[in-house]
Amino acid sequence: MSIPLSLQTKGNLLSRPAALASPALGLVWDFDNRLRAADTNGTPATQEVTFEYDALGRRVARSEAGNNVVYVHAGQQVIADYARGAAAAAPSFRYVYGSYVDEPLLRHAGTGTTLPTSGTAALYYHRNQQYSIVGLSDAAGTLVERYAYTAYGELTILAPNRTARATSSFQNRYTYTGREWDPTLRLYYFRARWLEPKAGRFIGRDPLGYVDGINLYSNTFATSYVDPLGTHRRTTSNCSGIDKPIPGFSYESDWDFKFAAISFSANARLSGEHCAVNCCNGDEISDWSLMAEGSISVEINGSPWRQSFSDSLSGLEGMYWLGINLFGKYSGTITGGSQSNKCVGDTGSLFVCGKLSGGSGFSIGGHAHLYYSGGIWGMRRRLLNVGAYGTGEFEVSLEKCCELRIVEGLGIHTSNCTGKLCLSATASVTIEFPSLWKDWNFDVLSGRWCMDL
Repeated sequence: MSIPLSLQTKGNLLSRPAALASPALGLVWDFDNRLRAADTNGTPATQEVTFEYDALGRRVARSEAGNNVVYVHAGQQVIADYARGAAAAAPSFRYVYGSYVDEPLLRHAGTGTTLPTSGTAALYYHRNQQYSIVGLSDAAGTLVERYAYTAYGELTILAPNRTARATSSFQNRYTYTGREWDPTLRLYYFRARWLEPKAGRFIGRDPLGYVDGINLYSNTFATSYVDPLGTHRRTTSNCSGIDKPIPGFSYESDWDFKFAAISFSANARLSGEHCAVNCCNGDEISDWSLMAEGSISVEINGSPWRQSFSDSLSGLEGMYWLGINLFGKYSGTITGGSQSNKCVGDTGSLFVCGKLSGGSGFSIGGHAHLYYSGGIWGMRRRLLNVGAYGTGEFEVSLEKCCELRIVEGLGIHTSNCTGKLCLSATASVTIEFPSLWKDWNFDVLSGRWCMDL
């Protein structure tokens, strides 16, 4: 079914017939294509809903039947609602947002800094992957209201038990893709334009022209995109990246010699990511990150030396052995990368971290057995079984990191360099008496000492 619509010369909708959506609307626009007023009862001489804007084009006030609300902004986000004429210390609602411009997290109806733990003075928003609000919960975490949408944003408000509600019981206007729903006009405010969800179209031309195709009114973001400014669609998450070893920079080998075994390894890895990001002020920028890491490790294990002896005298036989093993571990790692955070003016940063560590250790031990052979049957009995072991290890490590940042208007500067030198050492002795089912362990030394460079 086709429904004729009346448009002004600039392409803004002048009237919405009841056949499309109720109520029928008569719309009044200003020179900058901003909706100034709306007639909702069929008497064009009077407008029941009016709007006001600031010099930046932000909607700062809404009036309807004596209900006059003023919106306070931080960038493109409304951070507080006030009744017109209210004191600065008496907002109706205050809002807290997440990382995306249209991601409300909390609405607080109080004026203090302490959040309540019960009741609906504090309401928490729950969203889906498109930033559309799907539920509200109270301060105790109980779900108090649900929201459902068609593909193009037709809104259904539900109680927690899924029974329909005509309007929000909590005056919530943040709904489809995080944008503001006007319950009287049954339109969504998308900053530069307004969206008619029944038609699935904007009611004004795209101020940027044909950026989203040949249809200047089309809602092209549907189920997978967002359009916080009402000018062009954006992805909710658009990142591409790499994470893989660098070819030709990975090597491992082992060598065995008469007195030692040596293990050697070297590798390098490259990872990176490029993302389209929506800043809190509504700007869409491209951020990137890149990281490279290389490491070398050498481990030396000395072949243990061991010597055993035996002797017999008058039926007594003694056996004992001594052994010693030396080992060492040495490694070096260097990590470097760069990234940007353009939403806060950081156009690029570079960081490099290097770490060297080396350590050696030893283990030394011995064991002794004493047997007696004799008697009528010539039986051999163990009279003594005792062992002692000692281990020790020390390590020295040096780590140094530096970061350079490129900030708009400030150029390049060194923001931070840190370093640390550490020494760790351990030593222990164990004495065993298997014949007596008894062991003694002694920690001779254990500690780690560090100093900042």
